[in-house]
Amino acid sequence: MFKRKSYIILFSALLLLQVLIFQPIQSKATFSSLTAQPIQTFFQPANEPITADVGGTERIKTNVFRDGGCEVEGAYGQPAAFYTSGSGYNHANHSYQDEVHSGSYGAYISSRGTEQRNSQISDSKYFLNIPERSYLDEKITLDFWYNAKANPDHALGAQIYFLVMISTDIGNHYLHYYLSRVSGLPTNQTNFAYIDIRGSLNTWTNIVRNITYDFEDSFSTGADFSVSYIRQMYFYVTSVRNSAGDTILLFDDITCTNDTGFDYLLNVNGDFEDGNSNWWSDEDSGPGSVYLTSDDYTQGSSAMNMTAMTPLDYSNSYAHSYKEINDGWETVPKGYYCNQPGDLVFSFDWKYSDLPGIGTQYAYFLIHYSNETVSGTNYFILGDESDNLADFWNYTSSNWFQYYLATDDLGVRDTWNHFEIDYYTIMTSLDLPNQIAYNVGFYLHCGQAEELEPQLLVDDFKVTTYPISDPSFEGVVSYNPSDPILYWRTPNDPNYVNITTDAYSGNYAANLSSYGGYSNVYSRRRVYLPIVDNLFTDFWWRIDDLTDTGGGLAYTDLYLQIDQTRYIRYVLGNNSNYFVLNDSTHCFYYVENHNQIGTWNNLFRNVTNDVITAFGPGNWNITEISLSASATGTDKVTTIFDDIYFVRDIEGPTIVNLELNPTEPAYNGTVEVSVDVYDNILLDEVKLHYKIDDSAWGSTPMSVVANKFVGTIPIAAYGVTCSYYIEAKDIWGFTSELGSETSPLTYVVGDFINPVLVVDAPSESVTLSGTVIFDITEGYDVGSDIASFDIIINGTSVYSEITVPTNYTWNTEEYENADYVVIFTIADNAGNGLDLGFLYTVYNPPTQWEVFVAFMIKWGPYIGGGVGALLIGILAIVIVVRRKKRMR
Repeated sequence: MFKRKSYIILFSALLLLQVLIFQPIQSKATFSSLTAQPIQTFFQPANEPITADVGGTERIKTNVFRDGGCEVEGAYGQPAAFYTSGSGYNHANHSYQDEVHSGSYGAYISSRGTEQRNSQISDSKYFLNIPERSYLDEKITLDFWYNAKANPDHALGAQIYFLVMISTDIGNHYLHYYLSRVSGLPTNQTNFAYIDIRGSLNTWTNIVRNITYDFEDSFSTGADFSVSYIRQMYFYVTSVRNSAGDTILLFDDITCTNDTGFDYLLNVNGDFEDGNSNWWSDEDSGPGSVYLTSDDYTQGSSAMNMTAMTPLDYSNSYAHSYKEINDGWETVPKGYYCNQPGDLVFSFDWKYSDLPGIGTQYAYFLIHYSNETVSGTNYFILGDESDNLADFWNYTSSNWFQYYLATDDLGVRDTWNHFEIDYYTIMTSLDLPNQIAYNVGFYLHCGQAEELEPQLLVDDFKVTTYPISDPSFEGVVSYNPSDPILYWRTPNDPNYVNITTDAYSGNYAANLSSYGGYSNVYSRRRVYLPIVDNLFTDFWWRIDDLTDTGGGLAYTDLYLQIDQTRYIRYVLGNNSNYFVLNDSTHCFYYVENHNQIGTWNNLFRNVTNDVITAFGPGNWNITEISLSASATGTDKVTTIFDDIYFVRDIEGPTIVNLELNPTEPAYNGTVEVSVDVYDNILLDEVKLHYKIDDSAWGSTPMSVVANKFVGTIPIAAYGVTCSYYIEAKDIWGFTSELGSETSPLTYVVGDFINPVLVVDAPSESVTLSGTVIFDITEGYDVGSDIASFDIIINGTSVYSEITVPTNYTWNTEEYENADYVVIFTIADNAGNGLDLGFLYTVYNPPTQWEVFVAFMIKWGPYIGGGVGALLIGILAIVIVVRRKKRMR
């Protein structure tokens, strides 16, 4: 018999088996060993330094040429970024016949300024072409006639004069004789003298000057007259900008005699009567201009327009724009250090126009360079009337190099082109190492034909390099004590400022030491660096000595000059006598590791924040940087500087340690997504993007909970695929993603809840018989739906379907009287299941036949022999008779 205790044990075992089989498998994601980074949700205060050695940054190379886009107009219409020059209206004629002093011919020179600039012309005689020398000890006399024909701009400064250049044993000397000038004469100098012989306009006047006496009166030089002589003489006419007309000089009948009456100009056309101008040197020119134009450009709203024009067939004209790119000149020009490709790159857009094949017309971009021993210029030909580089000749010597190089687009006219040259690469190809570029410019020329008018347009000119030249102090091409740091301005005293091999990186660093009362030791560099978002210092420094004797002041700092009027000063160290106060033009920051001695430290500062905190928002620019050490009295301070770089963030945030809660998402709840997110500089926002099945992408901000960023994905149905990814952005707009829209992270919504099954069954304490009905009042699954429903009686399935019936009828008469376990089993499509088991005793009373059979089974063996047979026979007869009666 199946006792109740056995049933309880069986039923408990079944329940335990159910738990083991159908319980969802739970696992917790392993936490990373990385510690969550502090969450930054606001700008760091300006007086709080950011941790040094921040990764994800790059050293800035930028355009250091201000307004190379030619957007700012100068006072006379020229681009303010360049110095400009150009020819004016200048004319010379040594066979002039309209008005002469005597004979048939005389000389004529005139000048007229343009709308942009003054102009001048000179007509000269080179005395070294004359075999005889006009030595001053021979009492040299200069005699000529002149007519200051016109000077309409006399009151504005236009002038007429002649100049005598005298070569002596102690150098050249210059005598200026003014024929027409409104103001007083300049003051005489060691080698220059100014003599007033002004006369009337528009009349012939004779000038007779004893050059020997004038030299004696003007200079106290001790020159040896026996070797001093006239080297050259010039007639000058000048004009002013926006001239009212031509300034004109006529001159004729020139003699230069000694005390014996010998005329040095007798055979070189001094009276101009041979009608030959070749004896006199001059240059006839037309106007050259450099303007901003808004008619044609590649960026911004304007470009530089260089135009030259020849009014006559023997005229020449030019336009020139140029700019120094050095910060002074000591033993070498303090230009930009260039040690490898990419260190210094020149680039610009240009368009050239001319009349092909006529006269001479050309334009080029030029770079002047120099070091301690040699100099040179590279000319990059942009245009030429014949498109032929053979029109130009290279020249080299022991100390000078001149190269003409064709650009890729030489020969292209009337079309915008782009030029870019890596300075290191080109100089290496010319075998000219260690040459420092110090001046760049553009030149346009035309001549030898009438009415030429070539044009060169330039836009977006850039010089791309490190903002600070030689930021690591590696530019030690040579060493000169008078110029200890070649690319930086210093006091030029190697006892206080010098190069040291005790560097943070590379081979060299700058060593500044102030002692013995030498209180202002510095190393400075002018720069042009706009202060924009994402600009940081990345400077290294080490204080080796800082005393505090009580008798003097000692400090070391580094300043950034802002637009030449304001200063951000980072105080690295100071003694007790140092005191500062912020004001409208100076702001001081005490840096991290302030006053630390003997250790390399990194100055990593948010320059943008520091400047805005100090001076407010604005279009600020860094215009100079200065490293300094200063001590007075008996105190001393020594600081080494290295790697003076500016950097910017180039890397998005880092996203790590992804966790889902629950780790196995289910249909009955939302999913919490959490990550660690940190940035090398400063975070801006973190977003969770998600998509449920085929719906559109949605997003939600992730908020900080317990130092992690947390976002929630809404409830989704069982079996649905949910896609998601995490996007983090820093304050500069750099983003990072964990997953992506095209390759998202995914999970499939699961079902970890058992189906619901409620069976209204007979009490287990009642003995069952006949037909028994089990009412199934609830049988369903909300998540993955029902996969199977089974009824099992003592291990035999009596019902197995997907649907759950409302009831089940059990005919116990079909079963032996015994104990039975009735189990109702329900399972869903996710594998979750539930069993309900019941233990019953079944007893149905036996039938007569069953009684007989039972009797015979029990007593049959004891009935033997005939008695047994007789009894059996009688019993059989009785049974037969009874059945017949029933049949009737």
